[in-house]
Amino acid sequence: DTADTPMLLRQLGLETLPLSNMGRGRIAVSLAGGFESGMKTQIDAQLAGSNFIFDGAWAGLVHNSSTQTPHPQMSGKLMLRSGNLNPLLQALAYIAPDPTAAALPADLSANLLLSSEMWRLENIFGTLAGAPVSGELKQAPKSDGLQNRGLLTGRLNFDRLSFAQLASLALGVPQSLKPGALWSDQKLALGLANPPETQIDLTIARLDLLSDLQAQ
Repeated sequence: DTADTPMLLRQLGLETLPLSNMGRGRIAVSLAGGFESGMKTQIDAQLAGSNFIFDGAWAGLVHNSSTQTPHPQMSGKLMLRSGNLNPLLQALAYIAPDPTAAALPADLSANLLLSSEMWRLENIFGTLAGAPVSGELKQAPKSDGLQNRGLLTGRLNFDRLSFAQLASLALGVPQSLKPGALWSDQKLALGLANPPETQIDLTIARLDLLSDLQAQ
């Protein structure tokens, strides 16, 4: 438990920006079993206002198929609830700090596979920024080793998305919209501080171009 969430994330081996006022960070872990043979694992983490709950297993030490080097691996159910993901994404350097950015709420669940080499989210289901979403994501090191944050791939399916929400996926979270203003008048957030290379397929069942104009 700490008042400095970025410091807690760095202790977990994650790259972070040295930001302040990100909120408290707390991680509670429950383990049952042996380190090498595997353990039932439950994690409850509060990070920069976002709550993560993991219920699964530490699979013990798994050997890399190419180098035969043992590395840890975890798998199980991951749930995320957040009124605003922006502070956490900023702390992790996925988006640049911008206090004017609109909130990014999330209520998601997925099956997580995590190792020292990669992570994968399967059967993603829930809502992101108020829009129902499903799919899968994977991040792993690039084969050429040129990108230190690896390659992010996968697919996301949205039941309904506005054109403004679609634009924010590629261009960043927009600033809060003033009453009576058009979404196209919004300024976008600053660019990604240190993004992974990304190749994600998007499927949108209904796209709201304007308030009274839809595309399918």
